[in-house]
Amino acid sequence: MDWRPNVRAKDAWGLILIMVVSGCTPTPAEPPKTQVAFSPQSFERVSSDCDSAGPCARIRIGYPDITSAPTPAVRESLQAYILEFVLRRTDDSLRAPSVDAVMQDFLDSFETFRRDFPDAGQAWEVDRQVAILPSLEGICSIEARVFENTGGAHPNTSIRLASFDTRNGKRLALADLLVPGYETRLSQLAETAFRSARSLPPDSSFGESGFWFDGGRFRLPPGFAVTTDGLRFYFNPYEIAPYALGPTDLLVPFTQLEAMIRPDGPLAEKVGKTAVKKPA
Repeated sequence: MDWRPNVRAKDAWGLILIMVVSGCTPTPAEPPKTQVAFSPQSFERVSSDCDSAGPCARIRIGYPDITSAPTPAVRESLQAYILEFVLRRTDDSLRAPSVDAVMQDFLDSFETFRRDFPDAGQAWEVDRQVAILPSLEGICSIEARVFENTGGAHPNTSIRLASFDTRNGKRLALADLLVPGYETRLSQLAETAFRSARSLPPDSSFGESGFWFDGGRFRLPPGFAVTTDGLRFYFNPYEIAPYALGPTDLLVPFTQLEAMIRPDGPLAEKVGKTAVKKPA
């Protein structure tokens, strides 16, 4: 999916639409107490010479502004996570005070680069987007995606996933969703999904296939998203393999997880209710 808006900053406010989600799903006739509402924000700035034939710089930033939530603490938790990503300066230094400051710093860096290297013909581009993904009621899953092309050997795209409990604003860990001792079985299921996504035989070596898992043993990435169908995991380029192998996006469906779901967790009433078992 292409998250790149085609809106200049001066027009962005005129295109803001109010969206309401239950957890992060469409609002039903009677909204539950886990309802969260957000307003999409979209901005774009370009360097002064982008209308000419020469190289120029372009930056886009889009994110959901959380307008309401079950409690102020929930809104603060979600917005803080979003802004931590949105307001990072493009050189990964300290957080900027505003979106405009992020954009201006980027354009200033490009102008400095052009003065220092006047013969360089490389255009610069940053596209930073945060999206709230379709999820289950009471859970808000967030995808933070950035595309960067700032004069290196090649552009790079990375994705960060996180999920939150909209009852209290807590960022969810796998242990909040699955019964104790889930690690081995979940890793097996995720490895099967990974091998399928990568067309790797079940008994093949990760190292010989170009992957960098420590000791040749599969491991899960640190973040995940709760989708309507299962748990989504994402490996970025360079995370477990060279850039040339690209990213890996995989899903472990709820149909394979039903017996592992915590009976006291946020998934218990929403996924395979009859299959949820108490820990032995």
